[in-house]
Amino acid sequence: MVYAASQSSVQLLTEKNLLISLPAVYLLLARSIIRAFSGRAAAIFQGTVAFGLAAACLAYLLFSMDYYTNPTKEQVREAASYVVDHEGSDTLVVRCDVDDRLDYYLETKKTGERNDVEACKAKDFSKIEDRVKEGDYHEVFHFISHTDPDPQMVSMLQRNFQPIHYERFRGAAVVVYKVRKVAPAGLPQPEPPSSLPKRK
Repeated sequence: MVYAASQSSVQLLTEKNLLISLPAVYLLLARSIIRAFSGRAAAIFQGTVAFGLAAACLAYLLFSMDYYTNPTKEQVREAASYVVDHEGSDTLVVRCDVDDRLDYYLETKKTGERNDVEACKAKDFSKIEDRVKEGDYHEVFHFISHTDPDPQMVSMLQRNFQPIHYERFRGAAVVVYKVRKVAPAGLPQPEPPSSLPKRK
């Protein structure tokens, strides 16, 4: 009754909090298996149950939980490591995250300081444009973690920069954009030739 009440309201007795009671459960289960039969039948029954439980636990661990095939936790550290390992001096990192939880993972090895842009909404796109122009950046890393960016913001990034790579992690992603070169205004345009060579 306490467990049912906990599940419906406070959620105090969760699987994580009940982990401490597992030794008592194991002892009660072992005691019940030993007491179930007596004599030679007990030895056969106990061996069968022990082997069956071990096989079931191993199969559950390997095939159902996917501990050794798929990641189960957020891969924020892996995504941040990808950014730090692949960025250059001409890379602008645009972060879409909550608070400053990525600061520790994104510290550069040389200076420890960063000059990133935090932008998740379309209204923040002007900050990215200004920073790209000021710093003469050649690529932009869009580091997405925890919160999804505004679809309009993604559309503006794709319109103004050229997406060249997408690295997906569990709970995070890094999109690499190349900054398109824009011809400076005011350059004289070459005049077309007055006559073209004739074909032979």
